[in-house]
This record gives sequence, C-alpha cells and structure tokens, in this order.
Amino acid sequence: MTPARPVPLARRLLTITVSALLALGTTAAAGRTQEATAQAPGTRLTCSVRTVPGRPLTFSPPLGAMARPVTATGAVLLDGCSSPDGSAPRIASGRLDFRGSGRASCTRVTGARGTGRLVWYGAAGRQGRALGTSALTLTPHPGASSVAAGFLSGTVASGMLAHRQVTGHVSAAGTSRCLTRGLPAVEAAGRVSFS
Repeated sequence: MTPARPVPLARRLLTITVSALLALGTTAAAGRTQEATAQAPGTRLTCSVRTVPGRPLTFSPPLGAMARPVTATGAVLLDGCSSPDGSAPRIASGRLDFRGSGRASCTRVTGARGTGRLVWYGAAGRQGRALGTSALTLTPHPGASSVAAGFLSGTVASGMLAHRQVTGHVSAAGTSRCLTRGLPAVEAAGRVSFS
C-alpha cells in the first residue's frame, strides 16, 4: 500500500534537523527535485543525514492517525558535506542533537518548535577536533517532503553558518504501521541543506 503524501506544513521557511519524523511517501521524482534544490545556487552547505545507528528518533506519545501534542527527540549524523558556493569548504561532517514538540499525526505536523545543537568537523566521520558549533531553532517549512523533514527544518540562530535557513529532505523506514499501531520511534535518512 502506498503511503499518503504529507500535507504542506507551517509557513516559515526554515531548516535542519529535527523531528516528529516519518516519511510517508517521497517519490523518485520528488527525490530528484529535492536533490536539485539542495545543490541550487546560494546553497552554503549540503550533507547527507541519517539517524545514529541503534538510536532512532523517538516520539512521545507515539505518532498516530489523529493529531495530538507530541515531543520528538533524537540525534542525526551529517556526512559527505560539500559547499556548492565555496563558502564553507572546511566542513566535512557533523552531529545534530535536538528536541522539538508540536501537534503531529502520521501524515503532518503543525506548530512545531524546537532547538538543536550541531557540532561540525573538518574530517569525515566526525574525526579529530571539532571546527565549531551551530545553535538551531527548529520550525517546519512549507512543502516539507515528510513529517520527519518538517521537524528537521529551521534556522541557524548562532555559531557557524549563523542566520542560514536549514531544510531537510528526509524519508523514514518502518512507517507503514503508524496508522494502525502507532509509531514510537523511527530511523530516517536523507539530505539537509543550509542556504
């Protein structure tokens, strides 16, 4: 059964990471459009993103068919970072820890707000000393590709890449049971861009 497409979320265009996450239906065509967006002119940085192995994003209470207040917590790893406009060439990887809350169901989230702390590294796999940090304010953005992406969106409030918008394009595994049994946790992967 093909999951329903999520409904566009709130109005502020913000980005990365972090979550009432659930990818209910990103098509291959949508994926290509999102990839093109991530590489568009004006993009400072783009990275692949995935949940920490063995530590899925969690929802309390679990996501379900009916919208209700939900708190999402988790951590995601950023890898393969590149700077299309050449403004952030030293960043290679990072880790984002976040906490957010909003009114969420299996297919949408509204009124989400949260905070996150992102640590940047100049080597792959978060090796060596950290380059610096970014403090994030997380808020959903219009046209998010999934509930997960809605929580992984916002603005860099301070630190490296300050004042840049963060946009996540994220899909999640094991979401088919959400409507019938609820979803307490999810593993997710995709891309995030800073522009």
